Amino acid sequence: MAHAQVAEARDDSREGRLWDQAADDLYGGPEGRLWELVAGEMLHCGGIGQTTAMANAAGIAEGDKVLDLCSGFGTSLRFLAKNFKVRGYGLDISPYMVEQATRRTRAEGLEDQITYRQGSVYQVPWPDSSFDVVWGEDAWCYLESKEDLIKEAVRVLKPGGVIAFSDWMTGPSGLSADEAERIHGFMKFPYTESLKSYEGLLKKYAMHIKSSEDLCQQFANSMGLYLRMIREQLTYDALRILGDNSELLAQICDEWKFMIEMARKGKFGQGRIVAVKAS
Repeated sequence: MAHAQVAEARDDSREGRLWDQAADDLYGGPEGRLWELVAGEMLHCGGIGQTTAMANAAGIAEGDKVLDLCSGFGTSLRFLAKNFKVRGYGLDISPYMVEQATRRTRAEGLEDQITYRQGSVYQVPWPDSSFDVVWGEDAWCYLESKEDLIKEAVRVLKPGGVIAFSDWMTGPSGLSADEAERIHGFMKFPYTESLKSYEGLLKKYAMHIKSSEDLCQQFANSMGLYLRMIREQLTYDALRILGDNSELLAQICDEWKFMIEMARKGKFGQGRIVAVKAS
């Protein structure tokens, strides 16, 4: 499916409003607390296993400077700091996310290893060739222009450095217009890229694709687990988060079920890419 085209003259303030509002609505409100209830602090599908697999694929080593674009709660950076001994940097447009990441990092005693800034991923506040790795996990789907993000990611990456990310993506089988509208509307995504379209953007900025993996079935399994947890064990907890609104919970579960069906058909889900900048 061809994604919506982004105008060349993009309003950065609009990007800030889009991502900030989406982050605050989804992660600062009841739906976000519901998501954290089932997915944990890591939020992305696959948890530690997904993060470890991507770090290994990227060849992350001790002492690497890792920039997480759309860093959220900072959980991935904390994991990488503790288990791969990296120096972490997080950038997020949402003040709520930056405050949460800073607080949670301090609580784990990692404030000397990780630094966070609030700002736009379209104007990354670091110089050229600053980082060994640019990282992202299931967050770029909220952005209006993935190309502008990738352009900035390549700029701040050292020669020989790596971009490693997972994201919610249009699957290899593609989505109909109605299917895309339903998922994107529910999730507050402006649109989603596919593995092939992401690969094209990376190649446009002289990145070599090291690995590109379709994770639609993993996504379906994770979402299926979350749905079972809500229906079979955490119903009371979920209802309490949603103000005992059983109709809203039923609607959310229906949308999750629809995304699982789309993932099983290879129409929508998760993908993971590792790309290398020329030396």
